[in-house]
Amino acid sequence: MSIQATAAKAGVSIATVSRVINGNGKVSEETAQRVMQAMHEIGYQPRPVLLRRGRKTSNPPGLLHGNIALLWTAGVRAALSATGIGLMDGATRAAASHGLSLIVDYLSDPNRIPPIVQAGKVDGILLQGPEPNEFISSKLREFPVVWMFYSGADDWGDRVQPDHERVGRLAAEYLLRQGHTHLTCVTYPANYAQHSFWTIRADAFRKFGTLGGAAVDVLEASNDAQTLVGDFAEAADDVVRRVLQLSPRPTCLFVANSNMGIPIYHALSRQGIRPMKDMILISGDQEELLNSGLDPRPVTVDIRATMIGQYAVEQLLWRLQHKDQPARICSLVEPMLVEPLGIG
Repeated sequence: MSIQATAAKAGVSIATVSRVINGNGKVSEETAQRVMQAMHEIGYQPRPVLLRRGRKTSNPPGLLHGNIALLWTAGVRAALSATGIGLMDGATRAAASHGLSLIVDYLSDPNRIPPIVQAGKVDGILLQGPEPNEFISSKLREFPVVWMFYSGADDWGDRVQPDHERVGRLAAEYLLRQGHTHLTCVTYPANYAQHSFWTIRADAFRKFGTLGGAAVDVLEASNDAQTLVGDFAEAADDVVRRVLQLSPRPTCLFVANSNMGIPIYHALSRQGIRPMKDMILISGDQEELLNSGLDPRPVTVDIRATMIGQYAVEQLLWRLQHKDQPARICSLVEPMLVEPLGIG
């Protein structure tokens, strides 16, 4: 399958598909989701992308080849999410500012190591997603590595990620300031290891809500594997039904797993609940809702994905110059609560 087939399936131009894949240019969230769905349905796997902006200069200290790789261990879908596009944009900008090439590839095949990595032709690697299998990990460990967004492996690689605990705390403290006394949170099941950071957000929400004197309910979304990889409408309807069965009925809802923010918004509407009027809704990541067209827009938490991508490149360059430093570095990027106009 090809980019042309994807464009035809999604009903968009080839240029639009290219912008979505490369993470450059302005594309609405609705269009990006349509392109992603088309790629999934026809089985289109983009080739590795070489991104370079600006004039090439001499390599920074510690670099031999003048390029770094950005590998998505969770596959194309994660890369094409709004958060993924923000991460890629930040990494691309930072690499370009140092005159470096950024090579983008996807670790969807458990038996395939990107050829340029296999040949040792990259100076370092940015990783986004859960830790891959041992076959791939054993090769990646040969390079300086920085994990973006995810915590990554327990014993190798530096990390640059959102302060997930702070996300939950911001949501709880905002609702307490608004006078809510019964707080509710939706998250993934605690045993869903690939998204353990949602549990960190939910735990912080419960902790700081309770410290503030509120009653706190935490509801887990469906444990069905198909639901957890992208078909959220059914799970959202189920969660909303359970929320509305709570007594007393909650007046607010924090969605820790942000990719369910939009489906839950619509599920509330289908139940006759007006989001932001009958029930205040907070979504854990701002990026997923920026171009959603929701009106009124929920309160969101900006995890600053672009900044994470930029800092990850800077951390990788530092590591390339300090390879003998044994300590792993974990940098947390401070999130920021964002209220839509007219709220608060």
